[in-house]
Amino acid sequence: LAALTSPSAAQTTTAFTDQETGIQFQRFFGAKSGFGFGVALPTAPSTSFIGQLTFPLARGAGWGGFSLTGDMEGPLLMAAWPDGAGGIVSSFRQAANEDDNPPEVSGGFAVRPIAAATSVNATFLSYTFLCEGCLDASLGLSAAQTAGAAVEMGWALGSRAVGNQASTAAVLNFHNVGFGDFKANLAAARSAEFDTWAALA
Repeated sequence: LAALTSPSAAQTTTAFTDQETGIQFQRFFGAKSGFGFGVALPTAPSTSFIGQLTFPLARGAGWGGFSLTGDMEGPLLMAAWPDGAGGIVSSFRQAANEDDNPPEVSGGFAVRPIAAATSVNATFLSYTFLCEGCLDASLGLSAAQTAGAAVEMGWALGSRAVGNQASTAAVLNFHNVGFGDFKANLAAARSAEFDTWAALA
């Protein structure tokens, strides 16, 4: 348990192709936690990206999320969880401290699900989405910074049910399953097919 609830050593993303859509991601996957996060980018720097969150659930409960930097305090965070009625809720958050439940935030950014690669059942959640306007220096990672080879990002996973799960302002419990950093290979995440994939949202 201690190994799961301590920050993991950062690892680098690897190539992963979603079988439902053909989207080619650079993907972090935690073998112990079962948490995955993939990112796909256009060839030229843009404020948008395609992301994919995948993680196990405990009898239909739990939540998972990612951070645009390795620091969970300050940058834009996004979390997703089951809504209790067969759907998925996602929410943008921004933490000022290490509070268990970072507050919801809004701004010039939005998420658009890609339904063909989004599903949830009692044991697993997969959420694929276009994140529009999400790359900005004020949010932790700018479009210009994605032109580099790699950046550090963060992840978190909890197995307990969130409070008020049908709401985007749901209370997120502590990420008891695991959390940590990973290096996203953004050079390998760029693809000329990005616009085609984004049109699926």
